[in-house]
Amino acid sequence: MWHNSQGQQLLNKTITMNVSRQPLANVLQTIGRLGNFTFSYRSNILPADSLVTVSVTKKSVRQVLDQLLDGRCQYKETGGYIILQPKTVALNSGYLVSGYVVDGKTGIRIVNASVYERQQLISTLTNEQGYFKLRLRDRYPAPTLSISKELYADTLLKVTPGQDQELTVQITQVTHLLKPVVIKPGVEKNFLSRMFLSPKQMVQGLNISKFFAKQPYQFSIAPGLGSHGKLSTQVINKVSINLIGGYTAGVNGFELAGVFNIVKKDVKYAQFAGLFNVVGGKVLGVQVAGMHNNVLDSLSGAQIGGLSNMLKGKLNGVQIAGAYNRADGSADGAQLGGLLNVMKSNDFNGVQIAGGGNISEETTKGVQIGSLFNYAGNAHGTQISALANISKGDLKGVQIGLFNSAKGQHGVQVGLINVSDTSSGYSIGIFNIVRKGLHQVSVYSNEITHVNVAYKTGTRRLYSILFVGANVDFSQKAFTFGYGIGKEFQLAKSLALSGEFSSQTVYMGDWENPPTITRLQADIHYRLSKRVTLFGGPAFSIYEPKEIPAKAGYQAEFPGSYSAFQIGSIRAWVGWRVGISLF
Repeated sequence: MWHNSQGQQLLNKTITMNVSRQPLANVLQTIGRLGNFTFSYRSNILPADSLVTVSVTKKSVRQVLDQLLDGRCQYKETGGYIILQPKTVALNSGYLVSGYVVDGKTGIRIVNASVYERQQLISTLTNEQGYFKLRLRDRYPAPTLSISKELYADTLLKVTPGQDQELTVQITQVTHLLKPVVIKPGVEKNFLSRMFLSPKQMVQGLNISKFFAKQPYQFSIAPGLGSHGKLSTQVINKVSINLIGGYTAGVNGFELAGVFNIVKKDVKYAQFAGLFNVVGGKVLGVQVAGMHNNVLDSLSGAQIGGLSNMLKGKLNGVQIAGAYNRADGSADGAQLGGLLNVMKSNDFNGVQIAGGGNISEETTKGVQIGSLFNYAGNAHGTQISALANISKGDLKGVQIGLFNSAKGQHGVQVGLINVSDTSSGYSIGIFNIVRKGLHQVSVYSNEITHVNVAYKTGTRRLYSILFVGANVDFSQKAFTFGYGIGKEFQLAKSLALSGEFSSQTVYMGDWENPPTITRLQADIHYRLSKRVTLFGGPAFSIYEPKEIPAKAGYQAEFPGSYSAFQIGSIRAWVGWRVGISLF
C-alpha cells in the first residue's frame, strides 16, 4: 500500500512494503507501482540481479531508496519518472537536508517557517506543505538547523554532517509572555519596503528576530541575490555594496546602493542611495538619498534627502531636504526644507528654516524662519515669516511677520496685524488686537480739528491708535487720518497718565501732496465709571508745510491762527486735547 498527499513530490510519497531476498530490479518495479511512477536508470550503475530484503512502514520513497542503494545514487524527478544517477563525489559538494516542519501540538504542517544554518548563512522557507530543502556544505563539522516562525519558539536541531537526510521538526507555539512587549513597526511594514521586497523576504525578516551575524562585507544585486543569500536580513556588515538594492540587518561602516538600502537595525557611519534609505533602528553618521530617507528610530548626525526625510525618534543633528522634513521625537538641531518642516515632539531646541512653512506641534525653543508661515504649540524663541506666525499657546519670544497670533503673548509681536488672547508683552503693528485687552473708543477735540474719533487696541502697556478728524467749519474744512502708539501709567484707582506718539495726514482739498503732522501727546485720565473716562492734556506738534495753492473752502495752513514757531522749514507748536473715552 502507499500513502501520499495531493501535490506531494514523488520522492516524498510514503509507502509500506515487505519483501525478502528479491532482485533489486523487481523491488524497484514494486516501489514504482506502489507510488504510481516509473524508475529510469542505466543498467550498468546498479546490480539489478542482487537479492535485497526490505521492510518499511509509511516511509518516504527517498528513505527507502537511501536504504536500498546505500547512498550510491542521486535522484531526479521528471514528470512521472524518478531518474537514478550515480552520485558524483566532489570536494565540498555538500549534502541535502530536507523534511517537514509541523506544529508540535496539532501536527499541522507549518507554512513559511524559516529554516536556516547559522554558520553557513544558508536559509529557506517551508512551502505550502510545510516542506523544506537545504543543501549544506561539507566543510562545516557540526551543522545545526534553526527553525523560526512568528508566534513560535525558536527551535534548534543538530544534523548528521556529510549525508543526505530527511527530518520532521516539531515547533511549539509561544503561549505566554514573561513581560509586556511594545511591538514597534519594522522596516517590513514600511510602504517603500513593501514595494521593493517580496512577500517571502518580508516573512523571513519577521520570522527571525533574535539571530544576527556579523560579517566584514557583503555585495548584492538585489535583496536575496547576494553574498549572504536569503539570510542577508540577519547579517550586520562593515561594508555593504548593493548594485540595485540591499536588505540587511545592519551597517557598521559604509553602505552604498544604486537605488535603495533597507536595513532592519542600526546604521553607522555612512549610508548612500540613489533613490531611498529605510532604517529600522538608529542612524549615527550621515544618511544621503536622492529622493527619501526614513529612520524608524533616532538620528545623530545628518539626514540629506533630495525630496524628503522622515524620523520617528530623536533628532540630534540636521535634516536637509528639497521639500519636506519630519521628526517625531525630541530634537536638538536643525531642519532645513525647501517646502515644509514638521516637528512633532514636545521638546525642540534648534532651528527650522523652510521655503514654505514650519510646524512645531508642541513647544519650540529656538528659531522658525518660513517664507509663508510658522506654527508652534508654544513659541519660546523667534518666529520670522513674510506672511503669518502662529503660536497656539504661549509666546515667550519674538514674532515678526505680516500677521502674528498667540494665545498668551509674553514677548514681542511686530507686524501689520497682531492678535492674542492675553498679553503681558508688546505688540507693535497697525492692528494690535488683544481679545482680553484694551478696546477703547475716544471722541475728542484739539487745536487742529474740531472733532476726532480714535480706536485704541492692545494693552495699557502698549496700544495702537487709528484715528480720523474733521473741522466742522465749512469755510475752513480740513480732514485728517493717522496712526499712533501709546502707553498708559496708572497713578491711582481712577487716575492715569498716558503718552502717545502719532502721525497724521491732512487733506486740504489736494491729494497730490498732502502735508503731515507728527505729534507727541500727554493726557491725564479720570475714570468716571467702569466704561467712561474723561481725559485731556498738552501736545507738541511738528508740521511740514507743502507749497500747494489754497483750495476754496479748505483751511490753507496749520495751525491757522494758533501761535506757532519756526524751526527752519518746519513749523511747531504746543497744543491741547480734551475728550471722553468709552469702554
